[in-house]
Amino acid sequence: KRDGTRAVTPDAESHEAKGHRELLCVQDADRLDAIGAVGIARCFTYGGAKLRPLYNPALCDSYQESSEGDGGGGKRALFREGCKESSIQHFYDKLLLLKGMLKTESGRVLAEQRHEAMRCFLDSFEAEVLGDADVCQPAVKKQRV
Repeated sequence: KRDGTRAVTPDAESHEAKGHRELLCVQDADRLDAIGAVGIARCFTYGGAKLRPLYNPALCDSYQESSEGDGGGGKRALFREGCKESSIQHFYDKLLLLKGMLKTESGRVLAEQRHEAMRCFLDSFEAEVLGDADVCQPAVKKQRV
């Protein structure tokens, strides 16, 4: 779902019921590749190749506090209504929503860790841009899947 919550779709249930668990694993793998530390690197590499700005507040119409549904966790964030394309905006438009789209249990565990890595990065980025001394300390514990 676009609000970042996990929804079990009839399509996912039917694939699993028909023994297509491999399809769900491939979908999860594709989404997992887009998030976490590697996902952050991919986002900026792609943005640079497309000449997308890293972040430019002048491209935004207004400032808006993030909410749980947009992946911002209700914290102050660099999410802005009416923003044009930027690499930072892409996190809020898509990457932070991927955690809620995972279909397998092991995919959801990995997604939680990678999502936290992206949140920590965005918090640190915002702190530096705004001149705050508060920088995120990762609280991710390694779990085996």
